Amino acid sequence: MASEEAARIVDLYQRKAQDWIESRATASLFEKPWLDRFRALLPPAAPILDVGCGSAEPMAGYLIGLGHPVVGVDSSPAMIDVCRRAFSEPGMDRCRYAQARPAA
Repeated sequence: MASEEAARIVDLYQRKAQDWIESRATASLFEKPWLDRFRALLPPAAPILDVGCGSAEPMAGYLIGLGHPVVGVDSSPAMIDVCRRAFSEPGMDRCRYAQARPAA
């Protein structure tokens, strides 16, 4: 039962991926104060794991821009595709994105 519920949630995120991406693209980085407090606890350029990264914008993009390597994980293939296109340039090793799959 839990895996069926997880699959429905993943399907929802997949179907709504473009809406989320467009919404976040026009939103300000209202999480910046929290991210700055978080970064203050880390060594410079410390790697960061972003679970549920979505499109990686604007939060992971902000952190990557400040020199943090980011590993992003999301269940939506559409979101991961956007991350890879936006942040995975040849020779760029600051970010990696992977699709999470619900447990069977």
